[in-house]
Amino acid sequence: MVTKGGELKIIPKYADGLLDREVSHAVASGGESVLAAGEAEIAGLEGDYHLLDINQYSGHYFRDVPFDDKALELARSAFRQAGVTVP
Repeated sequence: MVTKGGELKIIPKYADGLLDREVSHAVASGGESVLAAGEAEIAGLEGDYHLLDINQYSGHYFRDVPFDDKALELARSAFRQAGVTVP
């Protein structure tokens, strides 16, 4: 997710690796509104990370803007700023 301040926050999809314990995006934002939220698939290791896929799935979390081209570009830009290679 991307905070209102433009910060990228990444959390695991599941707590403790248990498939029935999905982590809410609200945990990472502290319940605050965000600019973009969704899921991303990232591959790599030791500082060489690549964005493979990104989507708008966030379960129940509401964003200030819909996950349109603007929100997608906000997310891609945040990943780039974090050093992730974005196609």
